[in-house]
Amino acid sequence: MARRSSGVPDWIEPMLAKADGGRLREDPDWAYEYKLDGYRACMQIAADGTTVLTSRNGIDFTHEFADLSGVLAPALDGQPAVLDGEIVVYNEAGQIDFGLLQQRRGRYQTHRSSPRRDEPFDDAPVRFLAFDLLQLGTTSLLREPYEERRSVLSELAMPDPYRISVVRGFAFTELAADRRTPKDLLDHVAATGHEGLVAKLRRSPYAPANARTTGASTR
Repeated sequence: MARRSSGVPDWIEPMLAKADGGRLREDPDWAYEYKLDGYRACMQIAADGTTVLTSRNGIDFTHEFADLSGVLAPALDGQPAVLDGEIVVYNEAGQIDFGLLQQRRGRYQTHRSSPRRDEPFDDAPVRFLAFDLLQLGTTSLLREPYEERRSVLSELAMPDPYRISVVRGFAFTELAADRRTPKDLLDHVAATGHEGLVAKLRRSPYAPANARTTGASTR
């Protein structure tokens, strides 16, 4: 994948979750996030705000989601950054809808070579939900523990929450303080139509196969 600008940080191959066979990890070493139903994407931002979006397979689909370009730049004060996240579309009920995202992609593929290839998709706006920060400035955060990367990510101001926001996370201790368990959270996730939870080891660096997925249902 060619970078659009010499100042755009390199693509970082994503850390992939793996199924845990339904064994939900429940102790203070773990944190939890919603499992999202969209397109996994690496957002690479240059100091000048130039933004490249790369799929989990290394495919550049910056043009396809051009309305996400530069969305985070105002919060970075001229620093380059690399984020891991998911591109999603919401339906009228306020739920993430993968079917609508696929329909949007089909329309894009149909019109990309036509005179209307830049037609906006106002009826299916996309949103980037960030769940990890891999680089900020010239500093790589890959060796930092998840909880530290997550803390720095959470401190970034989201200039346009309609286009970019941080996925909500749940620490085991925060759930316990509310007299809730990870199983309670998983039941809630299932009841509200989400795919499941991703359990993340708080001390884990960013590396393949260190995250585990607990599904609310099998697919």
